[in-house]
Amino acid sequence: MAAQIKKIPQLNPATSVSSSDLFVINQNNATKKATFGLLKQYITDDFTQARDIQLRKGNGYIQWRYAGDSEWINLVSLLELQGPSGGGAITQAVFVGDGVRKIFNPISGIISSDALKCIVTVGGASQQPYVSFTISAENMGTVTFDEAPPVGLPVTICTFQ
Repeated sequence: MAAQIKKIPQLNPATSVSSSDLFVINQNNATKKATFGLLKQYITDDFTQARDIQLRKGNGYIQWRYAGDSEWINLVSLLELQGPSGGGAITQAVFVGDGVRKIFNPISGIISSDALKCIVTVGGASQQPYVSFTISAENMGTVTFDEAPPVGLPVTICTFQ
């Protein structure tokens, strides 16, 4: 059986975990990966006496228990895993290339010259910020290409703040 990365939505109501399943652990701003087989060694001192565990999402927690036991033990609150809500706005502007025009505006949502706050595609192909295009807040938001997008190709500019 191939290793699987277990995701929180897959842990409801109870999911059996095999020794080859991979877990990603964040500790002190460092990301580590470990198979369940290795984690099981740390759970018990005697690997030969190890018992299978199950994980689930329940009552606002990620919970665990030994397979066959009835009691679920809270491991971590889902609230602790939740980041701040994204209050930023996402906007999209669509133009059509004419083979000549390099400057596209107005584009709402552009409030700085940080091109990393835009996703720009030409004909569906992503463009590289600061190489293929730059942005500015001038003229109600402007994207300037190094080369004019080809005739008839859609130019899609998504901004997020």
